[in-house]
Amino acid sequence: MTGPGGARGKVLAVGLLAAVLLAGYSAIVEPIWRDMVATRESIDSSRGLIERYRALAAAKPALEAQLAELESRTDDRADTLSAPSDTLAGAALQNQLRALFERVGAVQRSLQALPPVAQDDLVRITVRAQFTAEMPALQVILYELETQRPFLFVDNLDIRRKTSRRRRNQDELADQAAGPLDVRLDLSGYMRPAAG
Repeated sequence: MTGPGGARGKVLAVGLLAAVLLAGYSAIVEPIWRDMVATRESIDSSRGLIERYRALAAAKPALEAQLAELESRTDDRADTLSAPSDTLAGAALQNQLRALFERVGAVQRSLQALPPVAQDDLVRITVRAQFTAEMPALQVILYELETQRPFLFVDNLDIRRKTSRRRRNQDELADQAAGPLDVRLDLSGYMRPAAG
């Protein structure tokens, strides 16, 4: 049995050849071409990553030196209370407050060390203070407590104007406006717990 002859056979043969070539391209060449393009993109991406990693590796010594400097600077600043025990740290805070009150002319009413509280890797040491001070002295006290090292924190601040029961005239009201303030506050600092 023979196929169609003549021009029709030639067209059919050429069409069949084209279909076989197209099927071969789709089944063999196109997947290989896609894999090759994907591999090139992956290689380019990997080269970019390698360059970034090399840049990071080159920066590592400088970053380590910067970290060491920051750690040594932090140790030098003594941001936490240093005392052998929480009781001695509380006593040191009380002495610090007494000296500050005396220096600025505040009148101490009471100082009380509160129980220490463990927070994360630190121990919070708190002293409750009651005192009387004029407004300028109170400003100095608060400024000095919150700007010095080791870091101290003022909480539960309560300020009240001392008032008399009898008010006679405007001059007396003006005198009271410039009078002393009753102040209560909690002063806290943190210390590292003793190793043991």
